Amino acid sequence: MAFVRVIDTICDGWQCEKDDHGNPFTYETKEEAQRELNADFQELRRNQIKSGMEPDEEPDEFILPLSEYIEGRKAVYY
Repeated sequence: MAFVRVIDTICDGWQCEKDDHGNPFTYETKEEAQRELNADFQELRRNQIKSGMEPDEEPDEFILPLSEYIEGRKAVYY
């Protein structure tokens, strides 16, 4: 099973990184995707602290199986 890192944007809904051919960039395992997400998030926090910003508490991204990913999906809350 393949996994993707997803960010839920206000304007465009769910988005993920894409390869050179426009296909979602996938990871072999959920653990591999989570490690990459955590490493990128820690780098972001270091950069935020260095620049004097208040660091984010948690990542904006989350991991999903590729089979559950729907590009542009938006949740509507009432």
